[in-house]
Amino acid sequence: MLIRKNLPIDNTFQLNSVAEYGAGISSHDDYLEVLSFRKKHRVGLKVVGEGSNIIPRRSVQGLVVKMIRTGISQLEDGDDTVLVEVSAGENWNDFVFFALEKGWYGLENLVKIPGSVGAAPIQNIGAYGAEVADFIEYVLVWDADGKERTLSRDECLFGYRSSIFQRDSELTVAGVGLRLGKIPKLNISYPDVSSALSGRPESSITPEIVASKIAEIRAAKLPDPKSYPNVGSFFKNPLIDEADAERLSGIGITVFSQDSGYKISAAELIDRAGCKDLADQHVYCWPKQPLVLINKSAISSSEVSAFAERVRSIVLEKFRIHLNYEPKFFG
Repeated sequence: MLIRKNLPIDNTFQLNSVAEYGAGISSHDDYLEVLSFRKKHRVGLKVVGEGSNIIPRRSVQGLVVKMIRTGISQLEDGDDTVLVEVSAGENWNDFVFFALEKGWYGLENLVKIPGSVGAAPIQNIGAYGAEVADFIEYVLVWDADGKERTLSRDECLFGYRSSIFQRDSELTVAGVGLRLGKIPKLNISYPDVSSALSGRPESSITPEIVASKIAEIRAAKLPDPKSYPNVGSFFKNPLIDEADAERLSGIGITVFSQDSGYKISAAELIDRAGCKDLADQHVYCWPKQPLVLINKSAISSSEVSAFAERVRSIVLEKFRIHLNYEPKFFG
């Protein structure tokens, strides 16, 4: 492993960003070397994946390392399920299709989500009625002392787009243990999915068909970061209490009931607040899915945050709801 000075930080928002020190880590030995360097030079440490959920500043102090550890191991092969450990540097979407090819089911609703496997538990990625936490048995981590540890699903403290890894920056995700099914259990209740599959006999619907339809839905709504620099959803769907649920449903906002309360669509709030076509010289809302922000000419995170704050303040004034960011700003 080679630690270099002034290493560019890859990010799908295509901001110009350079780390004071940078490297790629592919093994536990690499990680121990990083910790030694950190201690010797007394610098901070940040670990990134494919850069699909970060908004870095132009100059990032300290050591920024990219997790490039790869490998997929099948640990158990039961009658109905398999246990698979996937290294953090594997591409998430590639693994979803790999699992489908192997006949390992459950992740088909999470197809086409950009980023690495290591980022999946950090954000507890979710889409179309599924969350990765539903399939995680454990997460393999390296801690600040260089020890390798295994955290159970409960220890990961998963919530809506949240986990212990967002609160404890000293834990580096090295791999994820996923319990997947060998017998398909389709999750097609989400309105967009059920609509796309309407007219098909349920007996003819396979996980592969579900994955294909969800990929089509995402492609129709969400821009390709290579053509339109973005980090996917920029704002989380707000979780609200019963009083806000009644207030907002009374003015026509769609409210979704959940086990732990209520959720509303950030995209609907942004649209109804008149921000669907909002733009400035640097950033704009994607018209087909306005919770996605597109980089037109921004070169720094401050230009991005200025526009994002503008969206948040308009929604707050209109609906008295505070939008939280999905990507991580750091520097």
